[in-house]
Amino acid sequence: MCVKGVNRQIIEVVNTENETFEKAILFLRAEKQDSGEEELEREAESYLNGLAVPRLSPRRKNRKRLLIWGIGALLAIGAGVTLLLLL
Repeated sequence: MCVKGVNRQIIEVVNTENETFEKAILFLRAEKQDSGEEELEREAESYLNGLAVPRLSPRRKNRKRLLIWGIGALLAIGAGVTLLLLL
């Protein structure tokens, strides 16, 4: 990782420990540019590790919700048919 730039500082993370991405470039906020290099390194690592969490797209969330409702509806129908047959 290195910090460089003249007007704006950036952090270039070369070892992302990710098989898809070779490097990441993070632009520092003006008020954080005076922070120590070790603190910036920790923050960059923490931020990139947080990005590694897989997130469901809204489309996949809706699909999952529909699947759950569908299974619930089938169970309710099955229970209703069972009650009718027992009576």
